[in-house]
Amino acid sequence: TSALFYSRASLIPTLVVVLLLFLGFLYSQLSTVLILAVLHNLTPMGFMVEISQAKRRIFVFCFVVFLFIPLLIMSGIFVELLEPLIGIHRHFTLLPTGPLEKHLGGFLPALLHRKIWAHNAFSAIVFTQCMHYLAVIYIMPLLIKKHMPGGAISTLIPWPKTSYFWIFVVASTAMLSIFYAKNFSSARSFYGIAAAVHAYVEIPLLLIAFPLKRKFPIGLARAVSIQH
Repeated sequence: TSALFYSRASLIPTLVVVLLLFLGFLYSQLSTVLILAVLHNLTPMGFMVEISQAKRRIFVFCFVVFLFIPLLIMSGIFVELLEPLIGIHRHFTLLPTGPLEKHLGGFLPALLHRKIWAHNAFSAIVFTQCMHYLAVIYIMPLLIKKHMPGGAISTLIPWPKTSYFWIFVVASTAMLSIFYAKNFSSARSFYGIAAAVHAYVEIPLLLIAFPLKRKFPIGLARAVSIQH
């Protein structure tokens, strides 16, 4: 019965995802990969709404943070408002990154690099990615702990104590910062591989967790908690 429930509940979304991926890679492999990377940043929206009791309030919050603000950034309104006040230098950087155009390919296909809105679109996606990290690393664990029965999070690997976790985060951030400062291009490539694996593993993970939502109230969020 369990296997039958799982197969029926997961068949349609699995076929849809496989078909979309097939068509995407058939049309343009690079564009499909970039679209997946961008859409991956929006996944915390569903998880946060799912596990929260105040669903409408959380939805409005997620809509503003993950969609409305990025759209404003992409429109260029912030640049127009702030440039006369503080001045905005698009190529200013604290690290030896080189010109911004060198990195647009991280999120935008080459045919869009010369569009007048390319820089603003890149900035909007970067903002969304930062909000993704904030939601997954800090907000989602708090919501899961608050709404899980007993307040415990069941994961495949035991979650470290809070003090050890933050020590690890600070230490790894410091090492990555040094790596980026010494050789930004190599560090970005190294991180890009890890981020790509992290993003694309989530696709089959969601397909596995999707049918479990009916049996376990926070099945999807728990699955993502395990991944992260």
